[in-house]
Amino acid sequence: MHLFASHFGCYEVDYHGAQPVLVPFRKDPKPLVVGQSYLELAQDQARLRRPLARKGRLAGDGGGARGDDEFVEITSDAAVDRVAGLETAVFLRALIAGQAPGAFTIRKPIANGS
Repeated sequence: MHLFASHFGCYEVDYHGAQPVLVPFRKDPKPLVVGQSYLELAQDQARLRRPLARKGRLAGDGGGARGDDEFVEITSDAAVDRVAGLETAVFLRALIAGQAPGAFTIRKPIANGS
């Protein structure tokens, strides 16, 4: 059994026909019908087949060419590294501000040590 889950519900992949289809998982009380179309998205012509990054961002433009730049293909490993780095940076900023889940506020030490 292969399961697929999304915020629309949990589905089981049925391989019995010519093409696999998603059917509501028997233990999900209310999966939405719209979730059953996810497999169709994998074949959509508009789907990105490989990771892309903005050329200027890769060159370190700091976002200066957003909206006017071209996208170039990058490796899957490079894409994962970039996303992981961004998520870490966002989390650390929230942690320092005391806004991350379960975070504490980082304060400067008091001069006299108390």
